[in-house]
Amino acid sequence: MVGKTVTFKYLLKQEVKSASIYTLCTFLTQFGSFLVVPLFWKRLSIADYGIIAVTEMIGAFLSMFLGLSLDLAITRFYYEWPVEERKQRVGTLWMLSWASSVALGVSAGFLLSIFSNLLFPSVSFYPFILFGLIIAILNSYSVTLYATIRIANQPLLYLIYSLATFSISLFLNVYFVAVLNKGLQGYYVSNIIGGVIVALIGAIVMMRFAVPCIRLDGLRSNIKFCLPNIPASLISGVTQMVDRLLLQQFATLSVLGIYAVSLKFTNLVLSLHNALKLSYVPYMVKAVEKNRNEGIVNLARMRLYYMLPIFVFCMAIAIFIKDFVYYVNRSEYFPVIQWVPWLIGPVLLSTFTIYLAPGLFLAKRSDKLWIPTAVQLLMVTMGGLLLIPQFQLTGVVINRYISTLTLFAAHIILSQKYYPIPIPWPKLSILMMLIAGGIGVSFFIELNNIIFNIATKGILLFVFSMICLVIVTGWQSVMRALRSHVFIRKYF
Repeated sequence: MVGKTVTFKYLLKQEVKSASIYTLCTFLTQFGSFLVVPLFWKRLSIADYGIIAVTEMIGAFLSMFLGLSLDLAITRFYYEWPVEERKQRVGTLWMLSWASSVALGVSAGFLLSIFSNLLFPSVSFYPFILFGLIIAILNSYSVTLYATIRIANQPLLYLIYSLATFSISLFLNVYFVAVLNKGLQGYYVSNIIGGVIVALIGAIVMMRFAVPCIRLDGLRSNIKFCLPNIPASLISGVTQMVDRLLLQQFATLSVLGIYAVSLKFTNLVLSLHNALKLSYVPYMVKAVEKNRNEGIVNLARMRLYYMLPIFVFCMAIAIFIKDFVYYVNRSEYFPVIQWVPWLIGPVLLSTFTIYLAPGLFLAKRSDKLWIPTAVQLLMVTMGGLLLIPQFQLTGVVINRYISTLTLFAAHIILSQKYYPIPIPWPKLSILMMLIAGGIGVSFFIELNNIIFNIATKGILLFVFSMICLVIVTGWQSVMRALRSHVFIRKYF
């Protein structure tokens, strides 16, 4: 028993070190993005954000099959490949991923040039949809690199590469939009130039892990694992488009813009989640490969520690959004305040799958991934058609809760069937009630002095964080940690 406790503590310390680097990188990049928000809001209108929402929606859909999901094979089989063959195998998947992105992207561009007026009547194909398509192709080039860095467990390299590429993109965005005052077109041009530069840097970094080649040995099994994920990805892509497709049909670009800007805040949670996955997924794969039974036990304990910062970050965004928007002081963006706290819930729920229901991935049952996404698509389409035309953004929020819970439930059922891992329902329920209660309490904090207002919410966030920590670790563990602290031992 003692040995297991010590072993888990050691694993926890190792994961904290790795995850902290990924989280720090996410914090720095998102903090940098926030610094330029006032500049962008002064140069871009809410309708401009509606156009950005449409092109990002198209990009998000295309990203589901650009690269043919070949990065999944790197993530799943990296440690099963002989060490001396890894570079060739990674290089093969890298080359195929890039080639497929170009081929599929060009095909998508041809189809959109014909049907974009029918699908997106409020946005012209040239320049906005075309530019958005080019950006999506360039962004897909980084997927294989990030998957390789993640599974190779190189957090420091991730930090350096991410900060460097982010700085380049941010500089170009600010220069074209704020300095040259090129507006929306400058936003797209700067992203294209930045995407080209980042792709070139990524290729140089990738050479550390891969040898560009086409190696047929073992390729068939890798593709066989990845291709069944494409139907699930396509369904997921369509699902993500439904709400914005219906909004642009039954509402104005300004309403779509409010929704898009609100998602930019809530999607910060997904940025943190993706950063934590860079540490968690390699740990999860290695844990079950070495010793399945012991690995499952450690995973069951470890995942709540990964979920803890996500809960805290969701709480922070929901309670401080009002102060941030008022600080920027652009009245056309004020409606964002009322929607972000409501939209944070579905985003939080969407992060649960990898921690609580990874069974299909661990069991290598990618052929079943289409089932949860198909169920979600059915729910989001039916709900969207019933709710969005009449209630617009309110209907979107309700529909997102219903569809996200449906997807999570489907993943839970399949995960428990193919690779069962115990789920801590009592602790999870308490955490959900705490964040809902905390956000509710924050609505009543309305002090005239903005400093006192922020300080009071900061205290609320700290108390929430401490209570969540006690729930995740257990009261006895917290007390033992306190008693072992040098300051506590010396003065108390």
